[in-house]
Amino acid sequence: MKRLVAFASVLLAAMPGVAGADRPKTYFDYVERAWACAEVELRSPMTYRDGFVLAYPGSLTDVVHARQGRPQSILLVEELTSKDDKSPVKEGERFFAPLQVLPDHSYWRDNLPSTPRHGVLGGRRYIFAGEDLAPAKDLTKAYAATLALDMPERRTRQQALIVDTLSSPVKVLREDALRRLTTVPVPAKQYDDKTIRRLVEYAKGKADGADRASAVEVMGQAGMTVAIPDLQLLAKTDDVVGASALDALEALGQGRPTDGLIPLLDAKTPEVRAFAARELGELGSKDAAAFARVSTLLASDDLPAVRSAAEKGLGASEDPATLDALNEALLRADGASRDAAAAMASIGGERAATLLKSAIVDGEGEAQVSAVMALVNVKGKCPDCAAFLREQKESHPEAAVRDLIAVLLELNVKHDH
Repeated sequence: MKRLVAFASVLLAAMPGVAGADRPKTYFDYVERAWACAEVELRSPMTYRDGFVLAYPGSLTDVVHARQGRPQSILLVEELTSKDDKSPVKEGERFFAPLQVLPDHSYWRDNLPSTPRHGVLGGRRYIFAGEDLAPAKDLTKAYAATLALDMPERRTRQQALIVDTLSSPVKVLREDALRRLTTVPVPAKQYDDKTIRRLVEYAKGKADGADRASAVEVMGQAGMTVAIPDLQLLAKTDDVVGASALDALEALGQGRPTDGLIPLLDAKTPEVRAFAARELGELGSKDAAAFARVSTLLASDDLPAVRSAAEKGLGASEDPATLDALNEALLRADGASRDAAAAMASIGGERAATLLKSAIVDGEGEAQVSAVMALVNVKGKCPDCAAFLREQKESHPEAAVRDLIAVLLELNVKHDH
């Protein structure tokens, strides 16, 4: 039963509107927001709150970007979390960082001198010292210079800098460059030819496979048709980069027919198999060979992620003829059950609702939870779905299922037909 409760918690956390956050901020965002980006040298700290709050007077020895004027001094505040926590900055040691003026709320007013107080934007991650200082300073200076440009030149220059940063010697900056590229979609027209070439070379290089796969994903999202020949070569590799290249080619209108997808289900890389499974699932409503192969896959012992991809494809096809195969996948009560149920809800209709209800009553573990999650989102009219769930909230033998229904009914009041 603990497993069922944990599974329900994970599902709730994944629901739109229940949990989630805005896209993660990156160093480039902090440069844009910073009061100043500067090299800093600190003096001995003043201590407050039993030594847990340190206030370092300091000088800005080299300001490469400032929102207004050219600030020369700061009072840098560092709050320790425990007796064992150590401040990442030291008296006399120089570092580079994006800085902010801390809000003038009562906590700081009551505990610190009545002078402007400062902090590092983004926290300790963005304190660059030693060998990292110079590369971080150089990037910041170049990126800050783009902020004075007009669009679209500003965006083009920024994308060039971000792609260049994929090869930075500073790990934090490399990670943030990739995160920025993948979370802030920019169309191909805002990349110049040299930048696209550098992105392609990065994808073909020796960086971590997952990172190169993310770069390939960017090409597909941006619509970089000029990269199609390179993507076709990458798509021949049986690894995560190849899987991402297949996906990018599909996004660029270079998808494979059924007879080109079926052999990919024998790939050694799960991501390649998952790509093929999803595409075959989408084709299943109009292609008997594709549907037959997907049905076999759903009954197999392949990884849940691969079977889930096939289920998502079937759901996207919106073909009621696939409901029986999806229902069998749901009733397996394993890691692919949630996507099977979600696909049934996407197809919708009276039969989908009936099958989901049956899984709630007679299914096991994950099948019950998955069916509950799906039933509140089933497509089309279901006049008695809300009444059914209310009855199950009172009578279902599993407490975790009753609790989940109660939460979902509260969150989905508008679903009460």
